[in-house]
Amino acid sequence: MNRGGTKQAVLHAMRVEGEALTLAFEDGKPVWRLMCSGRRISPRTAQHIINSVDVQPSNDALFSDVCSQTYVAR
Repeated sequence: MNRGGTKQAVLHAMRVEGEALTLAFEDGKPVWRLMCSGRRISPRTAQHIINSVDVQPSNDALFSDVCSQTYVAR
């Protein structure tokens, strides 16, 4: 699947299946996953998705001044 297809597939899963895109850190590195399926998403694709106008943060950051750790589609 090409990058555009991956982005579209993730957005589809978020819109239709109710998936949320989550950020966690493993060994100090960011790891993006779809919450329900556990499917890993590349950091580059995740950045494209969270910059989409159809996606919003759920404001669940552990500290102020850091990005949210969960994103949902409107």
